[in-house]
Amino acid sequence: MRADSVKLEKEMENRHIYVTNRDLIPSPIPGNPKIEGYLFKRTSNAFKTWNRRWFCLRDHQLVYRKRTGDNDYTITEEDLPNQNRQQTKPKSRVWEQILKIARNETCCDCGGANPRWASINLEITLCIECSGVHRSLVVHYSKVRLLTLDNWEPEILKVMAELGNTVANNVYEALPIPPDIIRATPKCNGNIREAWIRAKYVERKFVKPLSNKISSRQHASRDKIFANGVSASCVVDHEVAIKSIAQIVTK
Repeated sequence: MRADSVKLEKEMENRHIYVTNRDLIPSPIPGNPKIEGYLFKRTSNAFKTWNRRWFCLRDHQLVYRKRTGDNDYTITEEDLPNQNRQQTKPKSRVWEQILKIARNETCCDCGGANPRWASINLEITLCIECSGVHRSLVVHYSKVRLLTLDNWEPEILKVMAELGNTVANNVYEALPIPPDIIRATPKCNGNIREAWIRAKYVERKFVKPLSNKISSRQHASRDKIFANGVSASCVVDHEVAIKSIAQIVTK
């Protein structure tokens, strides 16, 4: 037992001498390194063994020393900024794209600021009060979506960009407003708001009568297609008009 103890003590002393005599922390690599330390590197030979090397990240390069005390270093990988790197620019949110369209930054029916709803078959933006009235209508007249939550198909977005509040009001408010009808405002009461929206979209009191039919939808303007579809006072014609515009703008 004593012989084993003496042998173990001798081995520990030799290890201590070996460790203290080795340069465990090499002198810093020049070039203002950002971070450095020991890592295990796998060799490229057939045996694929692991060797401990002193690595350093400096000047956009990962370098290492092959041997302790060696002043030469080897570059393992260069930092290639903006190459093979996925762009991380945030995509513009759908409602931001829609509200950038002229006149879409206000409610199409009452003029209220910061609308957060839209009618996807009328292609207009709405405030929360007007959207409530639109929801009470038959879906053939108005299909309401929340701009900030609902998913938007690319085709709807393209048609929305081509139409929007300006085109819709040019059609649905083409005729002078009779004195007995009160236009909705941001602060009006619910009865006035509902009466205005129903007169505008359900009864279509301010839409011009249907003019000459369009002979070729491919060569007709988006406004003309939309206006004729609305003036027909027929839900089917209106939907056909929207689909025709969609075919034009998505080509």
